[in-house]
Amino acid sequence: MKSHPRAKRWFLAACIGILGIGTAVCVLIFTNNRTGEGGESVIGTSNGVVSSSMPSTRDTDVAVVESLKLPVLEFPAGSIEEACDLNDFPPHWATDENFESNDHPDPDELASEACWSALEDHVDGMNPYFFLWGEELYQQRAAAFVVLENPVTFERIFTEPAGDLVKVQDALSRPECLLTGDETNWELKESCYADAILNYALVNRFCFDGWSDGDGIEKRNRTYYFSEYDPTTEQDRLMWKQDLEDSWVRRKCEELDESLELTEYQKELFKLVLSLEPNKHWPKGRIEEEAMVAVGWSYEPLIELAARLGDEAAGLTYPFNHSPYERAYEEQGYKYGRFSGLLTSKEWKEFSKKDEPSVDRFLLSFHMLAQVSARRPDPREEITFDWEWVARHLCEPPYYRHFSEPEPEEPPEHSSCKEIVHEIRQRDLKFAPLLLSLDKFEQVALELGVYE
Repeated sequence: MKSHPRAKRWFLAACIGILGIGTAVCVLIFTNNRTGEGGESVIGTSNGVVSSSMPSTRDTDVAVVESLKLPVLEFPAGSIEEACDLNDFPPHWATDENFESNDHPDPDELASEACWSALEDHVDGMNPYFFLWGEELYQQRAAAFVVLENPVTFERIFTEPAGDLVKVQDALSRPECLLTGDETNWELKESCYADAILNYALVNRFCFDGWSDGDGIEKRNRTYYFSEYDPTTEQDRLMWKQDLEDSWVRRKCEELDESLELTEYQKELFKLVLSLEPNKHWPKGRIEEEAMVAVGWSYEPLIELAARLGDEAAGLTYPFNHSPYERAYEEQGYKYGRFSGLLTSKEWKEFSKKDEPSVDRFLLSFHMLAQVSARRPDPREEITFDWEWVARHLCEPPYYRHFSEPEPEEPPEHSSCKEIVHEIRQRDLKFAPLLLSLDKFEQVALELGVYE
């Protein structure tokens, strides 16, 4: 084949061009590598040459988070929100959705020493059951209603866990303390260490829960607002407050000796706990090794035993299932404690519902309250209850609405407590204890501003 001189020249020029481009690329790569090794780059500007460190992705993310500020809120003096400077926290959604897990601002890192000190006072006094599920659930209303001399709090369960374990070991080694079935003996409260039994069960639930979906803290019924619903600043700060409370409880758990764990280190004690409910259905089987996996179920017999032996806080516990996909908490201390007569009654069942105010509802409620507050021959049988909680329970919406009912576009109209009480007084009732309860309720409701 005959070749043309012009074609040869074009071919030669193309080869030279390709070689030149390759050489330039190699030089650029080499130069960039040298720059990367030194950690600095030379950036030309109109004012001269500036040496600058290249920002990392993490530095950029943190800077973005810190630059996001929400409107400043006025927090009550002495509140957790004020002590922890929640106005300085980034938006909660920024820590959840837009950044890698390693870039999440940790509540532990954001909180100051003053914040931790305030949390100590705040969470110490919380009922662990209220921490988990709040006060408004039906299962928690008995604990909110009754005022106890020795209520269960985080301070109580974390005061002396090692000492509580020794007491539990002693109590469960004595046959008189191993009550089962329908047995109760509140006179054994002190000698069988009923309070230590409840404390130990709750410490294990929060700190050593072996169930696969996490510890007791992870089962908390949190209030959460997703970013797509554009949460308000108040809602955002509430989520941070919950995170800080969780962190405080975790810190307390981390301080505990691992030998307190019921299943891993207290196997003899665990066998005794299992013997409290010999006919209980164990989801993983009754064989000891399999039952170990279902460790969470061993706390309920302990809590019920504390109620049988007279611990009043244990006697206010109810079963609860947060989700059909998670294990339920099955303790039924309300059946065995000092308040069982009240808490298993039809009157309590009706009163504890969150129904709208009505004359019939109020008459039933005040008859029950009059009976509960009546003097008894044995002072140990008397019940003290929280009148402020009663007033809010009866007068403050929202009221119960069946899940099948559509969400109303506007808050429904209902009679005020003042109107209901006025109608009751028109009936010229003569039962003095009921009238006394009505007077007390009216006074408290007026003071709280929920009467009208």
